[in-house]
Amino acid sequence: MSADNIRDQSTDKSVEGLLLEAAKANEPTLDDHLFSVFSTLEDNPESSLEDYEIMYDFRKALHEKYVIKEENVPYGYFEREQRIARERGYGNIPITEEYKRQEIEVIQKDQEQSLDIWINYLTCLDSSHLPPSIKYWILNEVVKLGRYDKATQTFSKRQKDTTAPFVELSAEALAYVSETLMKKYGEEYINLSDDIFNTKIEFGKVEELKAQGDKVKLLDGSDIQDKGKVILVKDDNEKIIPLMKKDIPYMRANVEEAGGVENIEDSFSKISRKLEELQSRRAQVLK
Repeated sequence: MSADNIRDQSTDKSVEGLLLEAAKANEPTLDDHLFSVFSTLEDNPESSLEDYEIMYDFRKALHEKYVIKEENVPYGYFEREQRIARERGYGNIPITEEYKRQEIEVIQKDQEQSLDIWINYLTCLDSSHLPPSIKYWILNEVVKLGRYDKATQTFSKRQKDTTAPFVELSAEALAYVSETLMKKYGEEYINLSDDIFNTKIEFGKVEELKAQGDKVKLLDGSDIQDKGKVILVKDDNEKIIPLMKKDIPYMRANVEEAGGVENIEDSFSKISRKLEELQSRRAQVLK
């Protein structure tokens, strides 16, 4: 299907039609889990794509969050499959634990493979023309789509008990959605979204360093208790915080490498202000 054909199908309710409707109606949304995983590839996409471990962890994290869990597969699914088998002349297949296990494996494998198609496309060099914020938005929307209803030509919202695979990928449709987003929000908005995306990655790293710096400050205080493998410290609110002894050298080394606690706090303040400024500028673009 060409991009021109997609444009002409104003009543189309296929995946490209649904994505297009969402693109016209909604500002891209953020899922914290998806953001944290997706950001690992945006740091250095070419080397990340060649790193099997990074890609494996990326897929695994998405599978764990979005692929149906065994306990969420509804019993009605097995009854429906049993009925279909009977109607096709296979007899009355008993719903045993082994039968359920095999069916669940098929459901999960189908969902993993269908989600991997999206992951592979959005993380490959063929999609490098798409801005990071749009790639992120697309994947974030795809994981919300459930089963396609041919009668109503609509997708249901994906729930924790959705057994259907993820929707089929259409690269041409994605190109059109990207173009639509560009037209709707404008180049300035998209560029600011990319800046925010990258700044949030940087913010997350500094935030983690700041948390380590805060703990180092508490360790350097007087109110500490040595409990063997654990050190107990108190924060400013008198809350007791347990710290594993084995983690302390690692934290101190990170803080020292970053220039010390004061330098980390200064960096945290600067990156926080930068993020607020970018978000404010992006909000102004839509007014």
